Amino acid sequence: MAWHRNGTPECIIYLPFEGGSSSSLADFSGNGNHAATTGETSETPTWDPTGGPNGSGAYIFDGNDFLLAGDIFPLNSSYTKTAWISPSGGDYRNIISSQYNGYRDHHFKVNPDGILNAGHSFGAEIVEDPIALIADQWYFVAVTFDYATGDMVLYKDGIEVDRNIVHDTLRSIVDETVLIGARDNIWGWNGGMDEPKIFHRALSAEQISSLYTNGNDMLESEETRGSDQWFVDVTAFSTSQVGSTVRSNTLTIQGPALSGLSLDASSPQDRITDLLTCTYTPNSSVTEAASAWYRNGTPDCILYLPFEGGSSNTLLDFSGSNNHVTATETLAGRPSWEPTGGPNGSGAYVFDGGDYFMAGDIFPLNSSYTKTGWISVIGDDYRNIISSLFNGANDHHFKVNPDGTLNAGHSFGAPIVQDPTPLTLDQWYFVAVTFDYQTGEMVLYKDGVVVDRDLVPVSLRSIADETVLIGARDNIWGWKGGMDDLRIYARALSTEQISSLYTNGINVVVPEETRGDDVWRVDVTSFSTNEVGSTSSTNNVRLQSLELTGISLSATSADNMTIDDLTTNFSANASVTETAVAWYRNGTPESLLYIPFEGGSTNALLDYSGNDNHLSTSDDITDFPTWSKDTGPNGSGAFSFDGGDYLHAGDIFPLNSSYTKAAWVNVNGAGYRNIMSSVLHADNNHTFKIDPDGTLNAGHSLGTPIVHDPTPLTVDQWYFVAVTFDYATGQMILYKDGAVVDVETVPGALRSVIDQSLLIGSMNYAYQWSGSMDEVNLYDHVLSPEQITSLFSSGHTVTVAEETLGMDEWYSEITPFSVLQVGPTYTSNTLTIHSISVSEIPDQTIQEGSAFSIIDLDDYVNDYEYSDSEIDWTFVGNTDLSVFISSSNVATVVIPDANWYGTELITFTATNPSSDTDFAEVSLTASNVNDSPELTIIGGQSIDEDNDRTGLAVVFTDPDPTDTHSIDIVSSDPNVSIENFSGNVSGTTYDLAPAQDWNGSAEITVTVTDVGAGTLSDSETLPLLLIR
Repeated sequence: MAWHRNGTPECIIYLPFEGGSSSSLADFSGNGNHAATTGETSETPTWDPTGGPNGSGAYIFDGNDFLLAGDIFPLNSSYTKTAWISPSGGDYRNIISSQYNGYRDHHFKVNPDGILNAGHSFGAEIVEDPIALIADQWYFVAVTFDYATGDMVLYKDGIEVDRNIVHDTLRSIVDETVLIGARDNIWGWNGGMDEPKIFHRALSAEQISSLYTNGNDMLESEETRGSDQWFVDVTAFSTSQVGSTVRSNTLTIQGPALSGLSLDASSPQDRITDLLTCTYTPNSSVTEAASAWYRNGTPDCILYLPFEGGSSNTLLDFSGSNNHVTATETLAGRPSWEPTGGPNGSGAYVFDGGDYFMAGDIFPLNSSYTKTGWISVIGDDYRNIISSLFNGANDHHFKVNPDGTLNAGHSFGAPIVQDPTPLTLDQWYFVAVTFDYQTGEMVLYKDGVVVDRDLVPVSLRSIADETVLIGARDNIWGWKGGMDDLRIYARALSTEQISSLYTNGINVVVPEETRGDDVWRVDVTSFSTNEVGSTSSTNNVRLQSLELTGISLSATSADNMTIDDLTTNFSANASVTETAVAWYRNGTPESLLYIPFEGGSTNALLDYSGNDNHLSTSDDITDFPTWSKDTGPNGSGAFSFDGGDYLHAGDIFPLNSSYTKAAWVNVNGAGYRNIMSSVLHADNNHTFKIDPDGTLNAGHSLGTPIVHDPTPLTVDQWYFVAVTFDYATGQMILYKDGAVVDVETVPGALRSVIDQSLLIGSMNYAYQWSGSMDEVNLYDHVLSPEQITSLFSSGHTVTVAEETLGMDEWYSEITPFSVLQVGPTYTSNTLTIHSISVSEIPDQTIQEGSAFSIIDLDDYVNDYEYSDSEIDWTFVGNTDLSVFISSSNVATVVIPDANWYGTELITFTATNPSSDTDFAEVSLTASNVNDSPELTIIGGQSIDEDNDRTGLAVVFTDPDPTDTHSIDIVSSDPNVSIENFSGNVSGTTYDLAPAQDWNGSAEITVTVTDVGAGTLSDSETLPLLLIR
């Protein structure tokens, strides 16, 4: 049977030695590489028609015989040689070897001692069977060579008997010749031989076994690849004849493939609070798949070794970083791949304590990291999983100790974290260790559960060695047992993600790992037992960022008065679970400390007051409170304290000052449980706590209460608690859920606090809080009862009127949170607050010549901080009118004269001692009353007879400048004519023309009259004397 893959013969040469002596040298591989004799009878083997392992024909060689197969051996290539042999005689007996005998030849032979062996140089053995062959017994023998890895494997009767690595210098064969039964035309085979074959690749162990047990009839799955097209040419033989060749049908092999590949968030909005899940449907060839996650185009892993897809693919990195691992140069140091090993039975490596892989210089320095893997431990001694080559201070190791306990650390193999329970032998475990470079926290996991955590000393946090060994440290302390699915990340995975890797594998990313505006995709590679399928990419998913819109700061009224409450308004998208609102008065943060305990365990220590008074933890991890994402009064995150935990707030407490402390608390346990107190435990310290009887209290001396709630708190119930202290008066007020529960005066000797330190959950590093705590606040002033109530009922979005003063400038900064993330900080508009208000002053209208009413300005001003007598009034806008404001704030407005009329808009402005101002505009109008025009008297006139008086002018004025006029001039004697008169305006002229020879006297009357309704006039009669 001659197998063909994609139309190409699978063998280079295949000599079945069947069908009679004339046909027995024919090649049935499909290549026509027929064998031939040398032509010398003494060198020609004898064909035995009943020889061979199946009695249907074989050749007998006498030690001098051999056959020529030509120049067919694959150079710079992998290969396989197989044959059935029955040895006899002694000496070196070659089965299939080269003509050339030297450096980089190829030989497959039996030594004089009956040892089967093969190699590449002068007949020197690279692999050899430790057990001698029995003479005159048929054996199926084979040798395979992998050119890429150098692996050479020797088989006998389908079973591996030896393997080794061919040195780099010997891998490339230099002689294409093939001799059947000799090398260099000597060292000939002695005995029987049947069915010699040469392949141009290294057959799998499974195929070698199948050739022994099933002959040529079966092709194992390890030999096939997806989309291969296979057919077989079958030739029948009799003892003396070759029959016809019949070709089979063609089979196309289904390779591992996936369909329906998709990446989806758990909500349609793609929120950062969503799970991301990669889904697909594998075909029947798929045994496993590797999902490589990418965040913003960058691989999420540094190294991901699924150990799948056949031994030749198992060292490939599928993280996307191409950090493929390599084996050692010695075969003794190589782990063994088991195609059915691992927790899921689809492939894993087995290490014997001396095996390991090299992953290169890939470990992240000065960085957080995570190591994960599936392990099954055997044996004892120190067994490293993923560790450095370096063994010293600032190395990195992840291992199992001789006592079976899992551990990890950074110095000479000394554990920093260690599982107290030994691992059970031959049981698969999912193990992980995370390290946070910033905090120094190292956490050890087994089967998705935390088994230990501790702080790495500062001096050991920076790793000094980038090398990574899989299954060893310092090339020793090798792993014993199975290992599968190894990963290294350049960050500390969350507890939730570690748990998900154990329960869900690599196809889920939990919200704790994502950030707003992340773009995620997954590259998924499918595997069969012996093949790596193609890699396909999912769709991209862009996660919704934490976003606020419609941000504004508004007052209850449009006037922004000190009687108004201030409210921060905004709308949050679906990813936002909580917000922190920090208030600023005149550019200064309103609180000293504001810890909302939101956005993940690291962010939960951050101060959002605007002062950056971030909290810190103790150097002892056992003193760390535990942050939980779904606790607190609003279920969005809080810290739990176990009675030994506390947090440092630093030296921030205001000395010789008023203050306010506030927090949400949920109490359990017993003893003295401090909420916010000083390190100092003495007179003039500061305490805010719960006593063993469950009563809330606060004070300034040791732990003695000054204010005390008589009703104990209910266990496991959330309360909003606060205490205020007025330094000037000594008054201390205790609140619970926004209501006053006690008021007392602090004695004068105890009013001045002398310790600036502030501990959250402790006093004097003792008397620790037991229970949960959220939203811790500290102010350097006394909050009003109204503000305490508002904090309880409305949170931080409202500042009540009692907290504001005139001319305050307020704005707020709003930071959104998801369960595990902090968003950008938004700033509102600024509001200027006013305490003074001037109401509308009525307008006045009078008749021309009348007087305006006085204005009592005190009737129109209201100031919530100052009296009327403290208000200073000013005015602008008057031009003709005169304004006088008396010391009693009465305004008098005076007209310039009796004929004045018109309107003036006067602005009256009130200013208080804080320079806060308001104003009102008043319209003052004097209505016009019509006045008579007034002629300018020119008096009597005299002229000589027969002369004219010319150019007499009519001059007049009118208090109403817009009036128009008519002028009428009349003579009492017809002998006097009015001539050259034209016009009706002041200054119009006329002539008096007496008649010829007339003399005497006459009266000339000039009248000026307003034109229109209600006309008024003025007139003058001029006596005229004509002199002869």
